[in-house]
Amino acid sequence: MRNRILLIALAIMIASLSLIGCDRPAPLPPTVATSTGVPPFPVPNNPTVINEIQSQTAVALTPPPAATPLPTNVPGQNPQPTQPPAKTPQSPQTPVPTKPPVVVIQPTNTPRPVIVVPTATPGRPSTYTIQPGDTFYCLARRFNLNVAEFLGLNGLTNNSFAVIGQVVRIPSGGTWSGDGPRALKAHPDVYVVQPNDTLNKIACMYGDVDPNAILYANKLSSAADMLGGMTLNIP
Repeated sequence: MRNRILLIALAIMIASLSLIGCDRPAPLPPTVATSTGVPPFPVPNNPTVINEIQSQTAVALTPPPAATPLPTNVPGQNPQPTQPPAKTPQSPQTPVPTKPPVVVIQPTNTPRPVIVVPTATPGRPSTYTIQPGDTFYCLARRFNLNVAEFLGLNGLTNNSFAVIGQVVRIPSGGTWSGDGPRALKAHPDVYVVQPNDTLNKIACMYGDVDPNAILYANKLSSAADMLGGMTLNIP
């Protein structure tokens, strides 16, 4: 029994020694000595070979030169394509309003209306139709009548009033016999039309002036063309 225990203990010791031997590091390879001054490989002693090696080393260490741009449009060579300049975006232009053409309208000569002035009947008319602005005394002045004879021929008195459209008879004889001069205003003259004036009333103030002669002298076609404030030439 005792011998068996010894064998077991011996076996355990042998196994422990084996494990310790496995944990030891492997022997390192021999290192190259760097301080002895002896190169690790043979170097040729030929100076030419050494200079060539140094020249090659210097060339290898020299940086390459910068690339020189190729010339463009060289005679005998194909021209290098050039890139067109980049277009810068332009802002849209605001359209400038154009002025419409000026149309010059030439004034046209409008023909004036033909003014027909009735020719006065030589002497005196036999009858007369009362117009706006007429009075019996005005008719006596215009036709150079004897007032009393004119009124008596028509059955009128000094207080009678002329009615527009009334037809009166004109005596063939006699001369002005009324109070005052036959013409209240001398003519030729210049007269400014008043608001309540009529053509026959204006003619009455100038005595023997015919109303149609006033229209003709002022290039008027009718009494309706006469306006307030207008200046009339009285012949």
